[in-house]
Amino acid sequence: MTAYIMSFVFTLSASMWAGIVPSTANDLVMPRMRAIAGACYILTNTFIAFALGPYVIGQLSDVFNRRGMEPGEALQHAMALSMLIFSVTLICIWLAQRHLPTEEANRLERARALGEPV
Repeated sequence: MTAYIMSFVFTLSASMWAGIVPSTANDLVMPRMRAIAGACYILTNTFIAFALGPYVIGQLSDVFNRRGMEPGEALQHAMALSMLIFSVTLICIWLAQRHLPTEEANRLERARALGEPV
């Protein structure tokens, strides 16, 4: 039951950042670099979330299973433990919000320095 609750919380909160991250990244890069920034974001998201996530949860489940848990319970604990990644996300957001106002303020200066017509 805990895994279902955690999955619901994840699904509810996962959609909240889906538009904010790419739009903020596009806002901070030069117009000629927006496609590359978007591609890097999608590639990173794909590797971490869709490739590494299920692999790590499976490995954790196997470790719990080898330590004596039933397979279903091991998967439940692995999925619940995977929610700890949000603590890393919160730390990264906290660090980014400290630098974001400065980066947004000097965006035009950086564009001029790189030869962008502003």
